[in-house]
Amino acid sequence: MASVTLYPNSFVSSTFTTSSNTSNGCTSTSSTTYATFTLETTQKFAYYSFDTSAIPSNVTINSVSCSIKVTIPNDSNYNTAQLYSGTTAKGSSTSLSKDTASTVSLTPGSWTRSELDNIQLVLGGGKGVKHTRIAYFYGADLTIDYTSLVYHNLTITNNSSYASVTNYEQSIPEGGNSTITLNITSINDIILFDNGTNVTSSLVNTSGTTYTYTITDIQGDHTVIINDKVSYTITSNLNTNLVDAISPSGQTTVYGGE
Repeated sequence: MASVTLYPNSFVSSTFTTSSNTSNGCTSTSSTTYATFTLETTQKFAYYSFDTSAIPSNVTINSVSCSIKVTIPNDSNYNTAQLYSGTTAKGSSTSLSKDTASTVSLTPGSWTRSELDNIQLVLGGGKGVKHTRIAYFYGADLTIDYTSLVYHNLTITNNSSYASVTNYEQSIPEGGNSTITLNITSINDIILFDNGTNVTSSLVNTSGTTYTYTITDIQGDHTVIINDKVSYTITSNLNTNLVDAISPSGQTTVYGGE
């Protein structure tokens, strides 16, 4: 498992009429400088983004945590903070009422890797009619724990004149499933092997000449081989009595490809 802590990398926008030094919020909660937003009688918002490009794309996100440092009057209305993925709220909104500079933990909820590409911190604030109030935002710490996925390879060798492979994945995450789709014109004349095991009976006819073979809970590389089932006729020159014991016609048939 890996972990990375990020800070706001950009002030995106604000609906507050008056704000200043907004880029000061693009740092950690250890900052002593701040952005200011003059509160109004209706709730307004400020938006900060994070750069998550350092996190690989093929990972599982285990957890997301976020803390912010703010000073915001405790008699103000609608003072909140929440994480968003684009325009979608994540987790739950956290109320803010801090007369002195304080660090507040948010409730980010669960995230996928793709959702992190559009992560934003949304700060909301408002005030009573008779008061002049200012909110101070110092910075934020966004910590993301993730696990890199292990991938396994699927290799297919098609030696059959009766089958063609129409679809399959070459790389599958560990624990995942993979379905191979084949077009088989003569199902009785092919043999399918998966890592050396004959799995022909596991083929599923989905329609017409279309068949599928599914590998579940993949824990390692797989090599799938498709062969033609070839028959050979052996004529014996042994004495008739012995031949009749093998085959009344004096011939016996065996199959190759297996």
